[in-house]
Amino acid sequence: MPEKHDLTPKELEDLVSEFPLPEGVDDVLLNRQELADFFAVTANTITAWLGQGLPVEREGTNGQAYEFRASHCYAWRKARERNEHERSAAAQSAIRAMRLALTGGKPGDSIEALSPKEKQEAIAAQLAYEQFQRARNELIDRGDVTELLEGLFSTVRDVLASLPDTMERENLIAPDDAEKVIDLCDGTLEDMRGQIARFFEIRPLKANDRKPAETLFDA
Repeated sequence: MPEKHDLTPKELEDLVSEFPLPEGVDDVLLNRQELADFFAVTANTITAWLGQGLPVEREGTNGQAYEFRASHCYAWRKARERNEHERSAAAQSAIRAMRLALTGGKPGDSIEALSPKEKQEAIAAQLAYEQFQRARNELIDRGDVTELLEGLFSTVRDVLASLPDTMERENLIAPDDAEKVIDLCDGTLEDMRGQIARFFEIRPLKANDRKPAETLFDA
């Protein structure tokens, strides 16, 4: 779980300036469920975000609900997405640097500057390194990840789809509560779908018609 960092008023002000609400979205106060609906996630996700530093306008107390300012929470979330993207980019940069080191190259080396023999050796070294990573389960094909996530999502979706009826049939909930369970299950599925979509959004496939790589192992 990411380490919690409570933003100072100045940090929060800077984030709101950097990530303003989309045009047409009012800056309003929201309770926990309203904020979950605002981001199309579940209330449980909002609770988890609270433990990670989600800014709060007013703390909840007995008989008093939490209140969140839309602009603050939006900026906080956009900053987290940016930081995750930068972390992923830094990791990929380190991986490319290691590959260069393994082939005796240095940052900025172009594969076109190598002799045919050196090109062949560099490509062979890269392939061997990737095979080594796969053998150690350090490198997983994107298709395998997609298949795994789709399988997991399908399993959870099937269970949640039947859960309200099962609970009502087993007299675990009152008939009037079934609709609330359905809403909770639907919200959980929507949250999962959004997380999977964001996972691939920050790891886009490279276009086949991209420009030639500037460095030997540019992805």
